Amino acid sequence: MLLTRQAFIKKAIGSIVLGPSILKNEVEKNLLLSSDSSLLLVSSGVSYPSEEEIAASRRAHEEELNRIIQSLTRGNGQTITEYGDPLISHITGFPQTQPSGGAYFGSDGGYISYCPEGGLIQYVTLQFGVPFGNFTVGLNLGQAGSTVTYSYPVPSNSPGYYKLYIDKKFQSTPYVIKYKDDGEYPDWTIVYRGVNINYVSHWHTMYKVS
Repeated sequence: MLLTRQAFIKKAIGSIVLGPSILKNEVEKNLLLSSDSSLLLVSSGVSYPSEEEIAASRRAHEEELNRIIQSLTRGNGQTITEYGDPLISHITGFPQTQPSGGAYFGSDGGYISYCPEGGLIQYVTLQFGVPFGNFTVGLNLGQAGSTVTYSYPVPSNSPGYYKLYIDKKFQSTPYVIKYKDDGEYPDWTIVYRGVNINYVSHWHTMYKVS
């Protein structure tokens, strides 16, 4: 049995779905550097999610859409999903778990590991306009020195304190789900607004602090 029209729309409007990456994108040409003149740029580069992660992300988004549709319609009526134009956004900073003054490496060098999941949350406001609306979402910067997903080199023969800096790129795609049936909803009605947040890539930059 469907919810009443008022309860149906009240329940659905303004909801949000967060998902991992489903898209790759071009390598960023401009690297955002810290304004701290005491930091020496040692190396930088870009990394992308794997093909397996991308495929898993597609499946997760499709499964989430199916779950939403079933919970709202109980399998009755018809639904369509319409997507808007995506927005690109960045969050930047030094990932959590690094010492404030950097980690010391001797003349043999070494590596600082990085995992895109977890870590500090930065809030970004996404403005898509009518009919998709606006969303404020929390995005994770990731963690350094914890779970190893990527390992970035610290040069040898240059002992000192090093910190890893991340510029993480996301693509956000808004969507609405519309519903109609032969009873209370004869016309297409927006019953759900969401946004799919896709991790696209990240720049890593290794700084020598001192």
